[in-house]
Amino acid sequence: QGRLRLMAFARAPERTAPNRIPVITYAGAMNRTLQGETLKVLASAVTELNAEGTRVHLHIYTPWEFAPEANAIAVPHAVFYKGQVGREQLTDIYRKSDFLATTVTYRDQHISLFRHSLSTKLSEYLCMGKPVISMGHHDWHLHEYVQEHGCGFSIPMDGNFSRAAIKKQLQGILATDPAVLADIGRRNRRLWERAH
Repeated sequence: QGRLRLMAFARAPERTAPNRIPVITYAGAMNRTLQGETLKVLASAVTELNAEGTRVHLHIYTPWEFAPEANAIAVPHAVFYKGQVGREQLTDIYRKSDFLATTVTYRDQHISLFRHSLSTKLSEYLCMGKPVISMGHHDWHLHEYVQEHGCGFSIPMDGNFSRAAIKKQLQGILATDPAVLADIGRRNRRLWERAH
């Protein structure tokens, strides 16, 4: 029911200008053996990119029970734990973001229940008309869905992932032409209206 309220609130999302420093937003749980471990990898890559001169912010919205994990990966001027917010606030947060990220485990022993699933946040992200970044196990069905429908960008991983390779992928994502990103956003909104 909460998700339906969010969708009703976002029936006609307003376009927002890109941020001076791009914002990647993650909203959801941070279970260590599902989303959390991969989110930590994303946070470390974002932190290193900022230290190397590529400006990007990662904003994390997660329930209070995950606050210790979120605060542990927060880094000034790079990774921010923004707390837990209501769905109406999330709508504005999504609007003001440049990318919306969703993660899953990258470990073989933890992917079995999620291999063929889509992210629970996908409908919300598509509704807001923003590019999606999927990150996690290389055999996660969401990567295939994102690529097939042109929803955004995928960062497939396995247990031997390279942080340098992830940073390079993120740099490519951040360098995408704003007109292309706007097209992806419009396509995502149409996909949500048609299929979600």
